[in-house]
Amino acid sequence: MSNFFVNVLLPLPFDKPFTYKVNDEIAADIAVGDLLKVPFRKKELWGLVVEIDVKLDAIDPKKIKEVLAKNQQVKFDDKLIEFINRISSYNLAPNGLVLKAFIGILNSDKIKKPNFKAKVQEIDVQKFALKTLSEKQQKIADEILQEVQKNQHAVNLLDGVTGSGKTEVYFAVIAGILRGYCNFDSFSLHSVTSCHCESTSCHSERSEESLNVEARDLRSFADAQDDKEGAQDDKEGAQDDKEVRYHKEVQYHKEVRYHKEGGWDEREVANQILILLPEIALTSQLLKRFEEQFGFKPALWHSKISRKEKREIFYGVISGSIKVLIGARSALLLPFKNLKLIVLDEEHDSSFKQEEIFNFHARDMAILKAKIENFSVILSSATPAIESYVNAQNEKYRHCILDNNFNEQKSEIKIIDLCREKLPKNNFIASELRKRVIENFEKNQQTLLFLNRRGYAPVTLCKNCGQKVNCPNCSSYMVAHKKSNKMSCHYCGESHKFSGNCKFCGSEDSLIDIGVGVEKIKEEVESFLPQARIALVTSDSVTNFDEAEELVSKISNHEIDIIIGTQLIAKGYDFAGLTLVGVVDADSGFYASDLKSMERSYQLLKQVIGRAGRRKEQGSVFIQTYNPQNLIFEKIIKQDKAGFYNFEISNRRNLNMPPFSKMASFVISAFEEKNALSFAKKLISVFPFDENIELLGPAQMPILKLKNRYNYRVFVKTSKKINLQKLILDVMKNLEIPTNIRVKIDIDPQ
Repeated sequence: MSNFFVNVLLPLPFDKPFTYKVNDEIAADIAVGDLLKVPFRKKELWGLVVEIDVKLDAIDPKKIKEVLAKNQQVKFDDKLIEFINRISSYNLAPNGLVLKAFIGILNSDKIKKPNFKAKVQEIDVQKFALKTLSEKQQKIADEILQEVQKNQHAVNLLDGVTGSGKTEVYFAVIAGILRGYCNFDSFSLHSVTSCHCESTSCHSERSEESLNVEARDLRSFADAQDDKEGAQDDKEGAQDDKEVRYHKEVQYHKEVRYHKEGGWDEREVANQILILLPEIALTSQLLKRFEEQFGFKPALWHSKISRKEKREIFYGVISGSIKVLIGARSALLLPFKNLKLIVLDEEHDSSFKQEEIFNFHARDMAILKAKIENFSVILSSATPAIESYVNAQNEKYRHCILDNNFNEQKSEIKIIDLCREKLPKNNFIASELRKRVIENFEKNQQTLLFLNRRGYAPVTLCKNCGQKVNCPNCSSYMVAHKKSNKMSCHYCGESHKFSGNCKFCGSEDSLIDIGVGVEKIKEEVESFLPQARIALVTSDSVTNFDEAEELVSKISNHEIDIIIGTQLIAKGYDFAGLTLVGVVDADSGFYASDLKSMERSYQLLKQVIGRAGRRKEQGSVFIQTYNPQNLIFEKIIKQDKAGFYNFEISNRRNLNMPPFSKMASFVISAFEEKNALSFAKKLISVFPFDENIELLGPAQMPILKLKNRYNYRVFVKTSKKINLQKLILDVMKNLEIPTNIRVKIDIDPQ
């Protein structure tokens, strides 16, 4: 055994594993999927065993480094390894970087402790207090739960108008899963005869005899565990023994599924559920609703939690002690033990696309994971992504439609034509909207003013020489932030204090601001409602979960009268007292150069509109625009959602654009613009000529210079029958990339 070698994939930007020697003490215990600590250069890293008993070819065994340790708590199964490989192959990302996303927390600290404590969730199904569903909601929940029970891969598009109860539907599905599809859900050694599960697969009444049979099965399991654990119970009195045994039976009920009628005859690790949200800020309200209805707190995963919490959650997920986790897109890349459902709330949101380290879309990878492991996915949205909508039309996904909101009231929507109403200088709120804001305040009702532009003003220039204040690192303007007295670049993070003096001509106090941001809107509202309590909601003012929770609490408790915010406040919130929404500038998203600009504008406006009138009071929405004839406004006013989707889908089909074709983008960057452009042209030249392949570009990126690098983009579009990833790999093999050039490949660019 002294010459036992393994191949270990390291969390580094490599596709190929590295070979290590295993000492005799642990060699017999090593298998594919184990995590080993190994030396690499001057570091010690945890890596994944991908091959054992490796035979060496022309390599001196003495030169091969030895494995340092094995992680006794973590083992990746074959399906998880397949998931890592397929994320890599689909997104053309190095295997090692994908692995880093899964086990990065293990290499983040120099900790000598070999074992870590796993986070544990205590679940008592008797404390579940779910809301009563309508007949249609219940039918959808039952159908999804039946899919879950059969361990079938299925994707469900939960497509419902704002306020239709989408969350309550997937809560009902989660409750059914946590109850173990009704096995022992209402189990008691005393006098339980009925099950309160909403699943149609469960018998609503259960006899004492059947409960006794199941109780005996549980007792025998508890007895087997007692034998293994020794005679601890023998030391207790008879009454104590009975209480201990009862506790064990209930505890095993929580941890074990055993459902003979449903076809199971083996005990398995309890089911796990993952809920993905696009924004950290959204979690606070959902967490509160979840805890109220389920009686326990789900685990929370995002970039802002501490390393200690991340380690506890990591080990809790892989051990199965965590049953429900809510998180941002990175939570998908945790090593779940027995995942049975993934819910993507606001599935259309572009925040589910990761563009750092390596590119991947959490929605698409969640569906891939579900296919590998045979479980269900729920995609929930009031405005589904075009791709999801088309898949539902083609019956690849189950289309679950909820077309009525719970108060059966639609908000009043009015378009304000800014071409006809000339706003006074430095005013950005039309007179009619201003009047309604004041009236709403006097009625003690809340208002949301939406503008998707952070800061005070997007452009600052010198009134003497006309020069604009640019970012030194990017081809973008510095944004004025009056509250912090800073000029900031929203692309690279460059910032400096605002002085008022022109750096070009030297004039003092000559800088003036052009345009409007949310801070300027706040200033305007304060001018006509100085007594109002106003909250700014942007990524500048809400930077972590605690701040989001505090803000949501204040709004919910009516400690805020007027909310002024960006898209951060448009997604998924439910504020009972909010009855008026004003969209200050509805046109800003229409003129973007990307394929999805119309889709995103429609989705964002619908999300914002959906914040108003979610209770008995009818909501009012005012939309300010210089282009009132835009198709989007027509469809929104007529509540013609299908009309908009059919229009957009028809355009994509006619232009043969995704989802009716495949697409990838190449972003080529260099410190000199001519080098980036030259290589982009060379890239195009090496693609094969084929009627099924179309190349677009090279073109400057919307922000040409970013962090001192010049960026050009090339799109490749192919028919559905082309293997896009293979095409790109074949092209890149024949292309030498100079050291001064970076190439970033994005499959399915958003």
